[in-house]
Amino acid sequence: MKQIFFILTLLISLLSFNKVFSQIDDTSMVGLTVGAAENGFGFSLNYNYYFERNEYLSGDILLTFSSDRVSEFNIRVPYNAIYLNAGYFNQFYETNRELFRFSAGAGLSFGYQVINNGSKEIETGALITSDSKFIYGAFIGIDTKLFISYKYTGMLVLREFYHINSDIGKFTPYIGLGVTYSLF
Repeated sequence: MKQIFFILTLLISLLSFNKVFSQIDDTSMVGLTVGAAENGFGFSLNYNYYFERNEYLSGDILLTFSSDRVSEFNIRVPYNAIYLNAGYFNQFYETNRELFRFSAGAGLSFGYQVINNGSKEIETGALITSDSKFIYGAFIGIDTKLFISYKYTGMLVLREFYHINSDIGKFTPYIGLGVTYSLF
């Protein structure tokens, strides 16, 4: 019984300590997420600058590695992309003692898509009419953060991209799980 009481007291103390030292104004954080993109996987390196306690600017580089089946021939055609994203996020909910924080945001997305590793021909000899090219658009997203310690934060990222001139698909989802580190 004493051990359970001690563990509960320690846990409550740690959560209270986390509340006192949670993120404040003028904080910068870097992070890495790994996750699922449409028909593949991806990873993101991000930077968040908190200019207010509940508001921040986010910038990230997202790399995705995907493939799609050509329905007529049942052949996989790979396509990869690199995106540069910048947006504004605002916290809309936090739990008691700030253990979890939920933020929503939107921004701009620019990138480059490579279709079939740059080759115009697939295995059957058929030609791909789409070109690898620069793309642009916007995104919306939700960030969920779990405060682990003063310097480290767990993060779940949900993004939906809309690229106006993409030949692969206008809408591209990304969901990633990762960690951030507070620089100062």
